[in-house]
Amino acid sequence: MNKTRSISAALVLGAVVPVIFADIRPKACGAMDIGDRRELFLDHLLVERMEGDAHLHQHRPVPREVAIVHDAPWEGDTSLCHTVFLDGDVYRMYYRASGGKNSAANPRIGYAESVDGIHWRKPELGLVEFDGSSVNNLILDANPKVGTGAFTPFRDDNPESPADARYKAIAEMGAAALYAYKSHDAIHWRVMNNGKPILIPHGKIELASGKPHFFDSQNLVFWDGLRKRYVMYFREWDGRLRMIRTITSKDFEHWEIDDSERLSYPGADIYRGGVQLYTSAVQPYARAPHIYIGFPTRLLADESTEPYFMTSRDGLSFHYWGDSPLIPKDAPKERGGNRANYMEWGLVPTGDKEFSVYASEGYSDVGESRLRRFTYRTDGFASVRSLEKGGELLTKALLFSGQKLEVNFSTLSDRGRILVELQDTQGVPIPGFELKNCDPLTGDKIRHVVTWGGRPSLPELTGKPVRLRFVMRDADLYSIKFEKTK
Repeated sequence: MNKTRSISAALVLGAVVPVIFADIRPKACGAMDIGDRRELFLDHLLVERMEGDAHLHQHRPVPREVAIVHDAPWEGDTSLCHTVFLDGDVYRMYYRASGGKNSAANPRIGYAESVDGIHWRKPELGLVEFDGSSVNNLILDANPKVGTGAFTPFRDDNPESPADARYKAIAEMGAAALYAYKSHDAIHWRVMNNGKPILIPHGKIELASGKPHFFDSQNLVFWDGLRKRYVMYFREWDGRLRMIRTITSKDFEHWEIDDSERLSYPGADIYRGGVQLYTSAVQPYARAPHIYIGFPTRLLADESTEPYFMTSRDGLSFHYWGDSPLIPKDAPKERGGNRANYMEWGLVPTGDKEFSVYASEGYSDVGESRLRRFTYRTDGFASVRSLEKGGELLTKALLFSGQKLEVNFSTLSDRGRILVELQDTQGVPIPGFELKNCDPLTGDKIRHVVTWGGRPSLPELTGKPVRLRFVMRDADLYSIKFEKTK
């Protein structure tokens, strides 16, 4: 061990390394090539070891204001299955408008929009008649012939997608089939595939009646620009447990149920005590799209629900952070009843330093359905954390293509700080980039360029394997990125 170490190697963490679809696999030199991608500390993939009190720490989102209340006559206390995404300068929200006399099995679909992701309005669209009037925010009427259940849209960023299908969606009918929709403007929607389902588990529509079935919750699809595939996550019930499956398609309209696979969660006992997974809320993280972020909701024996957190680098094997709910039932109120605490599908920037997520509350037990906003620090789902005793993180050997090391970090007290050292593959400090030359990292920075004696540039190290050593006290390290000089 190098004599400059200030902390002994007291703690070595093992890791389950998933198969990954980003080009980060070890090269012939044994180093992982991260190029100029941003890497978050959401698993142990980049970690060689941690010492002292350094450890992976999960952060929970901060509850904010109620984003929307479903109190219109065409809505109700079972309004659910919200989707939120940012589309240029407009935040769009879609949801099942249901409750009371408004069916949840064959629902109408509501729409809201925002300029900031915080303050929402329900525009009067004039598209769907309800009780003799079309002065409402509905975009789809109930349709007994085509599924509208759990209507879940997305903006299709596939460069080959035609203009009239810039937006796409899926919806289920009777837990038996998935239908596809398209739109040119995110408001006016048409059924695709000549009105026929795009996915039928048994080759024909068989409405669920207590037997194993699929789809009866929020299923989702998105375009993965790295894999160049449409990726779907959907619900399965095998007659005993609810589970999540995934499948991909090249063109969105053709899917094969036999190609789908159940998600795996190495090292996690997901279904202990009869707990089941209801929804996935998976999507690529915008600042690091090779990483999938998921907020699965678990269904408990008393029919209550709790959202958790998981991440993946291949879309199939997930690192599951399952010690406690991401959003507890008291955050802040009326989340303990039947299906009253879902994390819905949406992870959007609402400022330079935060991302917002949205979770349901209320529901039929309290006679009102609401959606509340919660916020994460940018990249702040998890971190390498070290407290007052101090600790170290040493990465595996990495190849990079940038010229500056950018880090996202925060210190937790006046004593907090981080020092960074660059080492060769044998653990020897690289001259000029030793710990003693590092300008200390203090404060709270989303984007901070590390310097050694005021020097940020690393051109002579580009393309060469290096290890990063972080010596920390009272600090969180969220992400790293080797930035190219502009």
